[in-house]
Amino acid sequence: MIEKKYKNLENRKGFTLIEIILVVFIFSIVILMTVSIFTVANKTQRQVLEKYALQKEGAYLMEMISRELRMATGLKAIVGGLVQKNLNGTAIEFQNYDLADTKYCRSDDLGVCDSNGSYLARNNKVLNSSKVLVSDLKIYTTNDFASNQPLITISLRVKYNSGLQDELYLQNSVAYRVY
Repeated sequence: MIEKKYKNLENRKGFTLIEIILVVFIFSIVILMTVSIFTVANKTQRQVLEKYALQKEGAYLMEMISRELRMATGLKAIVGGLVQKNLNGTAIEFQNYDLADTKYCRSDDLGVCDSNGSYLARNNKVLNSSKVLVSDLKIYTTNDFASNQPLITISLRVKYNSGLQDELYLQNSVAYRVY
């Protein structure tokens, strides 16, 4: 009977402590790799979405200024110097197609023109969201307005308001119509 008892112990199936530790170790490595891949994918997705928002809002701001300048009926001045003297500036004043005075400038979050502001304002109203900040706005002209078709160049630099270090530089030249 004693022999039979020992034989049953030898025939029992089970896992040893070393096998269990090895399986837990392998399982931990697989979980760690899965979590790492998920974390990297999540971070990459956030960066792509931030870049998309930056491009979308930057293009919107540039298109808004360009379209309104293209249809303007009277150009007043570029702040920092009169347009006719070909000086660059950080704001532009003109009459739009409705003959309403219009001014674009860098501003603070309340829409007050400030050459160090982080927003773009049209007639003291902020145009961009707080997620995208304007880091530079320059406006240039090429020709004398009295004799030639003037060309107005707008350069705009925007960045996302987060840890992302990317900036987007946009530039567009608009032929101002001389009537």
